[in-house]
Amino acid sequence: MVEQNLLSGERSISSTSRGYDSAKRIFDLLAASLLILALSPILLLVAVWVRLDSKGPVFFRQPRVGKDGNTFKIIKFRTMVMNAESIGPLVTSRNDPRMTRSGSVLRAWKLDELPQLFNVVLGEMSLVGPRPQVSKYVDRFPEPQRTKILSVRPGITGPTAIKFRHEEEMLQNRANREQFYIDVLLPIKCNLDEDYVDQRGPVADLRALSQTAAMLVRGVFYRLRRIPVGDTIEYPLPDESAGTSSAATPSFAVADFSNLVRADEDDGMVGSAVRD
Repeated sequence: MVEQNLLSGERSISSTSRGYDSAKRIFDLLAASLLILALSPILLLVAVWVRLDSKGPVFFRQPRVGKDGNTFKIIKFRTMVMNAESIGPLVTSRNDPRMTRSGSVLRAWKLDELPQLFNVVLGEMSLVGPRPQVSKYVDRFPEPQRTKILSVRPGITGPTAIKFRHEEEMLQNRANREQFYIDVLLPIKCNLDEDYVDQRGPVADLRALSQTAAMLVRGVFYRLRRIPVGDTIEYPLPDESAGTSSAATPSFAVADFSNLVRADEDDGMVGSAVRD
C-alpha cells in the first residue's frame, strides 16, 4: 500500500512537471518572439556596428550542452577578435585584451546576450534556467548533479546567472582564470543550478525574470549616471595562496565561499564570464 502511494505520488509529480514544462515552453516561445520584434531595431543597429567595428562575423556561435545532454550552438553578438578561443582561455575577465571596441560596450550593457532569444524560439533554451556550459565544463559536473541540471532547458537568466552577474570582476587578475573557474566557481554554480531545478516553478521563474528586469533597468540608470556598477561589491573568495595573491583583487574579501555571492544585491546586470 505504501509503495503504491509512493508510486502514485511520483507519477503525480512527474505529470505536474511535464505540464509546467509545456506551459513554460509556450510562454518562452511567445515572449521571445515578441521581444525579438520589439528589439529588432536595436538588434539591427548592433549587428551593423559589430560588422563595421572589426573583422569577423556578426554572431558568435559556440557549442553548448543543453537539455538531456544535447549539444546546440548558442548565439551571441561577437565581442572578441576572431579565433579568440585559440589565443586565450574560455573564461574571460574584465578588460580582456581579446575584446573588440564594440565588444566592451556590448558586454557592459549585456547587449551581446540578446541573440539568445533566437535559441529560445528554436527550443534550445528557455528564458529562465541554468546557464548552458561548454562540454569541457559539463564533463566536470559531479553526478547526480549533472543529470539533474541537464534535465531542464538552459536559460538566458536564472538564479545562478543573477548571483554571478559580476563574474568577470571575480576572475580579474587571477593568475589562472580558467583553473580558478573550474576549482572554485563551477562547483558553486552546480549547487545553485541544482537548487533551481529542485525548486523551479512559476513563482521561481517569475521571480528570476522580475529580478533580471529590475537589475537591467537599474544598471542602465547607474551607467547613464556614471555610477560604478559592481566595483564596490564584496565577493568573499578563497585565498589563492598557492596561486594568485589575494592582494591582486583588494575589493574581494577572503572568507568562506558559502557567501560567495550576495543574492540581494541588485546594482548590476545579469551576465557570465564564460563567453566568446
